[in-house]
Amino acid sequence: MQRRILERNLLVEQFLLGKAGPALTAAEADHYRMVQPTAEARRALAVMPEQILSARPLLERLEHDVPALLGDKPTLAVWGMRDMVFRPKTCLPRIRAAFTDLDVVELPQAKHFIQEDAPDQNTAAIIARFL
Repeated sequence: MQRRILERNLLVEQFLLGKAGPALTAAEADHYRMVQPTAEARRALAVMPEQILSARPLLERLEHDVPALLGDKPTLAVWGMRDMVFRPKTCLPRIRAAFTDLDVVELPQAKHFIQEDAPDQNTAAIIARFL
């Protein structure tokens, strides 16, 4: 997996621009490709899954600390209900339990890339909650 991320820009080419991703114009696709145009630029992305696993102690502490320290802050969760990475049935109950001043906006057709799948609804949710 790391090799495909480094050599082929796997996450952009397959997950964002592939069949499962949103339909983007050529200019939009090029924009995403140019964020990390070389293998060296993608190195951090390639090791990210391993780093997340090794961060388990930190993540367990955050599971306690975030609700305790931030749970009463105004919060917005805009969620793609077809997200296969952060699945709504798993994630949304935990978010609802962690925050008391929470608005949840469920985007029925959006997947993982909500900024591409539902940009207008995303923007409207932010404006409605914070402006």
